[in-house]
Amino acid sequence: MNVKLLKLIITNFKGIKSLVIDFNQQTEIYGANEAGKTSVVDAFTWLFFGKDSQDRKDFNIKNTLKTDFNKQDHSVEAVIDVDGIQSSLKRIFREKWQKKRGEKVPEFTGHEQDFLWNEVPMNATEFQSKVSSIIDETVFKLVTNPLYFNSLNWSKRRDFLYKLAGNITDDQIAAGNPEFIKLLKSLNGQDIEDYKKVIAGKKKPIKDTLEQIPTRIDETLRRIPEEKDFATIEVSINQYSQQITEIDAQINDKSRSYNKQNEVIQARQREIFNLKNKLSAIESEVKSQIQTNQNNVANKRKEIQENVSRIEADIKSKSLLLESRKKAKEDLALRTENLRSLFNATNSKELVFGDNEFCCPACNREFEATDIEAKKAEMRKRFNTDKTLSLNEINRKGAELVSETKECDDMIKTLETTIAALNSDLVKAKDDLEHFEVNTTGSDVLANNQFEVVIKDHQEHVSISESIKQLESIPNEVKDLDVSDLRNQKNEISQNIDSLKRELNDREVIKNDRERISQLENEQSNLSQQLADLENIEFVIDDFNKSKIDIVETRINGLFKFVTFKMFSKNINGGLEETCQTVYKGVPFSDLNTAGKAWAGIDIINTLSKHYSFYAPIFLDNRESVTNIPETDSQVISFIVSPSDKYLRVA
Repeated sequence: MNVKLLKLIITNFKGIKSLVIDFNQQTEIYGANEAGKTSVVDAFTWLFFGKDSQDRKDFNIKNTLKTDFNKQDHSVEAVIDVDGIQSSLKRIFREKWQKKRGEKVPEFTGHEQDFLWNEVPMNATEFQSKVSSIIDETVFKLVTNPLYFNSLNWSKRRDFLYKLAGNITDDQIAAGNPEFIKLLKSLNGQDIEDYKKVIAGKKKPIKDTLEQIPTRIDETLRRIPEEKDFATIEVSINQYSQQITEIDAQINDKSRSYNKQNEVIQARQREIFNLKNKLSAIESEVKSQIQTNQNNVANKRKEIQENVSRIEADIKSKSLLLESRKKAKEDLALRTENLRSLFNATNSKELVFGDNEFCCPACNREFEATDIEAKKAEMRKRFNTDKTLSLNEINRKGAELVSETKECDDMIKTLETTIAALNSDLVKAKDDLEHFEVNTTGSDVLANNQFEVVIKDHQEHVSISESIKQLESIPNEVKDLDVSDLRNQKNEISQNIDSLKRELNDREVIKNDRERISQLENEQSNLSQQLADLENIEFVIDDFNKSKIDIVETRINGLFKFVTFKMFSKNINGGLEETCQTVYKGVPFSDLNTAGKAWAGIDIINTLSKHYSFYAPIFLDNRESVTNIPETDSQVISFIVSPSDKYLRVA
């Protein structure tokens, strides 16, 4: 649909008392500042939509300086041509004055509006319905105001461009990329952005748990009881138990009376007991020393084993990163090949003229030969320009892929060198462990044999043992004795046994706490792997979105002659963020001068008009700053600041 403005009649509107403008395909309106140029555009938009050019419904239509004119009608009338059919439409705004009964002077009671279409009166709903059948308000703004598209939020601009580019399915983007195909299968009908939120939601509890595990391990370590010589404690318990056994035996064997012989027997038993205690103390001291040596061996083994584990973990971590970079390199190679195919396909395109390309659409008569050749030349020029722009854009993206591939190769080389060095360290660490195990093999058995050897040669132990044998060899004459001391002694020893058993319970607590720490460390390792897997999925999603944006950006930019669109930007952390930035000659729209914004705006209007099959007058303000404008099939109405023209002048 092609809408042209043929005539505009403005009466008593925003300071314009009376103005009639006849429009051509190219119309220029001159005027000094505040001469009413903007009011002409406001009159046009108010006529059609009841709003000014700033999209405001509530604005001053009436003259604020010469209020005497405000009781007169305020009207705007236009004659338009819609695909060869002319129509006239008119909107009238007036004050309502009413004289109440008994009053001589009428009072102002509000405003009212009248609407006419081809001089036929109608109400506001009917009038707006007629307007909507010709002009969609949003489309009208897009194709009449060169600045409107870029005044929209970037997300709305992007939505319009996606509609222009046509639908691109996720399956088309994933084709040929195993990771993308795997990603789409895992969506299970979900939107990819929702799936990314799901992944982020899964990561959070894992991260929270990973942050808590070190604290839990530390708390467990801090509550582990102090390590004790539990073997010595067990020996002491056994010794005390033996003493109780001996005391019980004495109580059962003693007679009820006291005599000198029994005292001797008791003294001898006490001496034997003391000697056995000394014997046990000597044995405990020897065992303690041997145990200390065993602990030193165990600690050294643990230190070497932890070094091996640390190197293996480092190799695993860097190997995972190396595999990821290799996959990334494969993806870059695939994208490079796809870009090369796109370059070849674009480069091989040829301009083909349709059979009825150069015939009159009304009578199907072929154009004159000179007109045909001129149009062919123009089409070739436009085709070659578009083709060159597309090839240049592909080359630019190819250069970016080369740079990314080099970065990926450098990281792979660094990782391979590091892993090789770590493998060398691992071999040495394992050799150290093997050498240590060889040298300490059988140390436990040796420790037991060592105890027998040391005790056998221990002079004091041998002497006490002989004394005990001699004392125990003396026969005892059992008589009745008072056994209360023995019972007290037994109770005291029993209390000592109970106290030692409570200390022995710490061994089980230490064992359980160490098992808990091992569980937490295993959980930490498993969760770290889960987190790495989820982060890899996020990486694939970001790579998928970038590929999608690359394809859409290429398709979109191919629709425009002068402007291009940057559809994503790279964050500091390397991630991609969607955007929609208009670029003309390498300069963002917001940084363009007036002429650049005009060229970019009209180029956008040309494409949108073609897409919507709707052409309407372009209102170009500040035309004095623009030497020339792009070719357009739309009617162009230019407003030019001319200080010498105090009143509007149409040329």
